[in-house]
Amino acid sequence: MFENLNPLQQVIIGIGGVGVLFILIVFYLTASPSFKNIDRLLTTFKKDKK
Repeated sequence: MFENLNPLQQVIIGIGGVGVLFILIVFYLTASPSFKNIDRLLTTFKKDKK
């Protein structure tokens, strides 16, 4: 199927597929009940106070 396409089209499809995969992973991780958007920020402040 992909061998009939132009090499540039193959690259674009590959990059698009990886992009969709990353978006799905982000949705899955942010849907987790223990996810906090400011986790990294909070750990940075805890390190600075010591």
